[in-house]
Amino acid sequence: MPAVITELESAVDTFAQTERWIDGSDGLVEALQGENFNFQSFEAQLMLKEVASRGGTDTVRQLLEAGVPLEPLPAPSPKKPYMAVPFEAVGWLNAAGSHPEALQVLPDAGASKNDQTDKDLALASAARSGHVGAARALIAYGANPNADLSQ
Repeated sequence: MPAVITELESAVDTFAQTERWIDGSDGLVEALQGENFNFQSFEAQLMLKEVASRGGTDTVRQLLEAGVPLEPLPAPSPKKPYMAVPFEAVGWLNAAGSHPEALQVLPDAGASKNDQTDKDLALASAARSGHVGAARALIAYGANPNADLSQ
């Protein structure tokens, strides 16, 4: 690709603030609100998990403030039977397990309060990532450091 095309693509992405749609960065929630997005939907829950998995602490907080529910909503039927929904089976805390700042927002909001598996998986993820403070916070939230995760 000629350099001028790459520069044009980059300029268009900057102008259109494409990064917010890809990474869930600043401006995402406001843009969704401008489009009357349903924050009470399964899609919003998937978006919250995706943003948490990328460490978007401010956007996680904004999505929760916009009303994304923490009680799991039923997944829509896939258009094709062999298609899986990404993050469908991933818990709130586990999604953010490698990002301590984003992770802390979720227990503060009451995420997975009664989901022992999510707490334990998030603890394993935080420990793998070397985030001792997050691991301690998860243990204080009820994660079991002796959980058998082999199942």
